[in-house]
Amino acid sequence: YYSSGKIMTLDEYLRERATYAEFAASIVRIIEAGLGARPDVAGPLTKQSRTKDPVSLRSKLIDRGLLDSDSIETEIKDLAGCRLI
Repeated sequence: YYSSGKIMTLDEYLRERATYAEFAASIVRIIEAGLGARPDVAGPLTKQSRTKDPVSLRSKLIDRGLLDSDSIETEIKDLAGCRLI
């Protein structure tokens, strides 16, 4: 279930994509704050956050026979992500 409590289709993900982007960016900020509280640990050299590209997601759903699924979040786990190096 995603933020509105419903099962998620591709169209619903596309409408909520900005929320996923905000969530991933928030995770980066939280991790940075935690690292900043540790002077003995070097800060990240780079940081990134992103949402799944709509073209890539559509392709992945087609490949898996899930384009018309109403629960893509149970099959596709990388709808948003962050990376700190």
